[in-house]
Amino acid sequence: MMRRELILVLLFVVGCSSSSTNELKDFYERAKSRDLTILSDLTLKPRGVNEDGSYKIHKMQYNRKKGEPLTIPVFDEETSKEEWLDSTVFDIREFATLKGMNEESAYLEVKAFSDSVLSLYNYLKVISIESYPHLGDFNVFQVNSTVQAIYIEDTSKVYNSSWKTFFKGAKPDAKYWYHRNKEMKN
Repeated sequence: MMRRELILVLLFVVGCSSSSTNELKDFYERAKSRDLTILSDLTLKPRGVNEDGSYKIHKMQYNRKKGEPLTIPVFDEETSKEEWLDSTVFDIREFATLKGMNEESAYLEVKAFSDSVLSLYNYLKVISIESYPHLGDFNVFQVNSTVQAIYIEDTSKVYNSSWKTFFKGAKPDAKYWYHRNKEMKN
């Protein structure tokens, strides 16, 4: 009886790992046809689920090497342009200035940027995207609850010792892509 249970557990583990492998391959396939540079220095973490089951993003964080992160909204039609621009929660004007956007059209340009990022996030079908420039120049995509895909063009642009060790010991899955198994934190 014990042997039979062990076989069932092993089959379950193998099934789960092949499912994660397929999810990772599907993610790489979607990502390879897109320009991911728009995601540099951004962090998107879901807060809830939409009616269709996709993850709901309310805001984005633009991380700087030095200085506090800036918060960019995911715009909705219910909030007026003035409310967005006057918000104490969001840094629309500062982000626009930092990115060299026209101050007169800051709202429209940041909204277009936010909409583009959200569209790419939804297309990639990931849980979250993280980037912390003080650690290095790379993005971490949470593909599912246990698998992360890491996009990095130049491993010499890693500043954190743990990440340096990871990239030295890991074998890339494809050009610029690595992955690791890591449980999500709640």
